[in-house]
Parts: sequence; C-alpha cells; structure tokens
Amino acid sequence: MEVLGFEVDAINSVQFSNHTGYKVWKGQILNEHELGMIKQEEDQLSSANQKKFDSHFIPTKNIIFERARFHTRFQHEGKS
Repeated sequence: MEVLGFEVDAINSVQFSNHTGYKVWKGQILNEHELGMIKQEEDQLSSANQKKFDSHFIPTKNIIFERARFHTRFQHEGKS
C-alpha cells in the first residue's frame, strides 16, 4: 500500500506467544468491534493532529504590518 502512495499504520490484531518453552500458545485476537474502535480513535487523532499542523504552519496576517502599510501609502493624482 505504501508503494502505491497510501499512508499505512500497522495494527497488531493478533498477538500470540509461541516461545518453545511453553506447552500452550496463548494470545489475544482483536474482534471486528475492537478494530473498529482503534480505527475510530486513530481518525480522531489524525484530525486533531492535522488541525494543529495547519494552525501552526498556515501564516496569519500581521496586523501591525498591515496597519503600517496602510498608513504609509501615498495618494496618487486623480485618486480620492
């Protein structure tokens, strides 16, 4: 998926312990509901991160500069 340009996050949906010293394999398998909850949380975090990124990097108007530019402009002939 990454090769095609999609952003990919790994989610461990199956976690087993298969150490050779154990007689039984045990672990957790996430069901559809649990995976859906993880995706929903990631979407919320992604949205919040995007808003923070935008508010930090998108420039805002410099009011002081705009006022100074307005007050130092010259009136051209024929303009009222």
